[in-house]
Amino acid sequence: MSVSNTGRQKKNEEAIAAFNKAQELAPDNPQPYIVTARLMASLGKTDQAVGELTRLLDKQPDSLPANMGLATLYEIQGKHQEAKDKYKKVLTLDPNSAAANNNLAWIIASEKDGDLGEALRLAMLAKQAMPDEPHIADTLGFVHLKRQSYPLAIAQFQLALDNRPDDPVITMHLAQAQYGKGDKDQAIATLQKALATKDEFKERGEAEGLLKQWESSAK
Repeated sequence: MSVSNTGRQKKNEEAIAAFNKAQELAPDNPQPYIVTARLMASLGKTDQAVGELTRLLDKQPDSLPANMGLATLYEIQGKHQEAKDKYKKVLTLDPNSAAANNNLAWIIASEKDGDLGEALRLAMLAKQAMPDEPHIADTLGFVHLKRQSYPLAIAQFQLALDNRPDDPVITMHLAQAQYGKGDKDQAIATLQKALATKDEFKERGEAEGLLKQWESSAK
């Protein structure tokens, strides 16, 4: 392992420790769970983390942090049914968990034929608990987008971007809502802004395909 990789790994491990502390201080905030899971995945320790949390849950099945952490790791791995089951378990332990309500709403809204009424209910509960959290605003906006309630979606995405103005994924979501509302030129400009970022994001290919489609339709 090179020196630079060793340094990066050390920084990631230090960051994981910091985010674990953040989870203890603010257990309802979804962001520490998300970041921790991504950091562990970047270290190649996702399976290891799943194993450790599973063993912990064998001993303490009602551990809220362990259920939440495992749900998040399953979501990162793309095991959405397992993630849903764990988020639902969290909500039996803490029905007001903003993180679990938010993340479960996102998964359901992302599903083909997902129950958008249930996703909206969950997203609204998360929003009620943490009204200014940008990721929760993005989730609620995403549910509105799926329900074709474009003005409501735009309002939530803009609120999220007030706190995260350079987030390419939220910017892409705003563009989709603008396009759905019929503001097609504005949507194209917004999507171009999302793609102008140097940061990599997994939805970049989807965004590029949308932009090509929209620009072709505009000709």
